[in-house]
Amino acid sequence: MRDAGAVTLAVASDPNKITEAFLRTADYYLKVESINDTMVVYGVKPFTNVHGIEFAFDKGYPSLKLTEIV
Repeated sequence: MRDAGAVTLAVASDPNKITEAFLRTADYYLKVESINDTMVVYGVKPFTNVHGIEFAFDKGYPSLKLTEIV
């Protein structure tokens, strides 16, 4: 995949053999979870700080805002 310059996006909710295979070869691994009823995202590979996710539709189309949680 890397040699061809291809992009692969995988979404998994439960650990299984396919998820483990993707984790071994992934360049980026993001985790999205709900903490105290707040949706957050953070990088596991490479490690990043936790960011809160806010969704908005005020411009007539969906937008996403990330706010770093300190």
